[in-house]
Amino acid sequence: MRIKCLICCLILVLLKSGGRLLYAQQAPVLLEARLVDPTGAAIVGAHVGTERTFLVGAVSDEAGYFRLSVPELPVRLIFSHLNYQTTELLIEKRTDLPPQIVLAPAVLNLPDVTVRAQARLDTVYRQPYSVVDYAFFRDHLILLARKNDREGFSLVLLSPEEEVLAEFSLRKWKPRRLHSSCAGALFLVMASGIKEILIEERGLSFGPRISRDDFELGLANCVWANDSLAYFQRYYYQGQALEYYCGYRREPERALTQLPRIEDDPNIVRLIEESGCRLPWSGNIWEENVSGRLYRLREGRYQMQGMWRAFYPRLYAPLHPVDSLFCLFNHFASQLEYYDVEGKLVREQAIDYHQEEKWMKKVYYDPYRQEAYTAFRRNWSAQFYQINLEDGSLRTSVEVELDFIENVQVWNGYLYFLYRNRGKQERNRILHRIRLY
Repeated sequence: MRIKCLICCLILVLLKSGGRLLYAQQAPVLLEARLVDPTGAAIVGAHVGTERTFLVGAVSDEAGYFRLSVPELPVRLIFSHLNYQTTELLIEKRTDLPPQIVLAPAVLNLPDVTVRAQARLDTVYRQPYSVVDYAFFRDHLILLARKNDREGFSLVLLSPEEEVLAEFSLRKWKPRRLHSSCAGALFLVMASGIKEILIEERGLSFGPRISRDDFELGLANCVWANDSLAYFQRYYYQGQALEYYCGYRREPERALTQLPRIEDDPNIVRLIEESGCRLPWSGNIWEENVSGRLYRLREGRYQMQGMWRAFYPRLYAPLHPVDSLFCLFNHFASQLEYYDVEGKLVREQAIDYHQEEKWMKKVYYDPYRQEAYTAFRRNWSAQFYQINLEDGSLRTSVEVELDFIENVQVWNGYLYFLYRNRGKQERNRILHRIRLY
């Protein structure tokens, strides 16, 4: 009798679990509709997600249409866009989703800053390519784009009006990214080496191949240069110390000018101990006569991975030219430091924006206008502020209502960024821009 009861219980359990498995393996539901404003115009670049999967939603295309696959119904859809009010819609069955959804214009009013709600999100280069990387070269914009597995990568040269001037196929190459040097040159970084990109009347061409060691030694660490000066940066102790030094291009025999070193002493001592090294008897971690192991730790490249990267992040203190001076964004010391070309400290200005928890730990510099911006994470969006280089305060805010934007750059008053459209296999990284004025 007990055996029969046990068998019956097992059958009930299997039936219930089998039901759940069948339920979990139901075919996903595809939801399609068009997003428009009150005038009937298509809304481009709106994010569509659900309460559970907002981060892996869809984005409306150039005609305002979106396609979103959900595992089951009912589901609550969330529509968000920089210029429109966030809207939620409960879908219990397919017929609950209207073919056309109207989003109301956003009304933004923050007391601390001025928010430009009228900023428009523009798509740069609407061809069926995924933009892997991009760079500004003189007055042009160069894209490293990928169409599909068969056609591979291409370099695309755009005019200031974003017209296609030239396209160079990289089908047989293995490009990784673009690199803009401090001297104004542009390079294509590949697995096998680096080549300089040249713009000629007939289109794009390349200089001779450069080895990776020569590239990192002479170009990768240069942060700014003109005809007479060149500023370089150098990290020590796995990014826990940073030093800038200036070389004189017309006077190579002249001694280098060094700015004061920025160093996180407690982190350096802890790193030395956790690496199994010994401190010098003198206690001076910068003396020349140290053990070979400590020397390699001090001079070696940044190699932190995984959780070690969280314990030992690189010091972030970018250096940018402002008029005739150089501004060092010394976040470690909570101040802006202005130096002249001789490396002398001219003035200091306290800052505190970097102490906010949601700071995105980045300064975006516009070399064309010599303006600096920074950003903060706001729920599923990013809020960008201009840094007042006179008093260190923040002003003029622009919000980008897209989650996890990539490769943000500021050029000539525009904010550029890549957005990954996870709902598409092809053309899943699109270049957008927003005007900052």
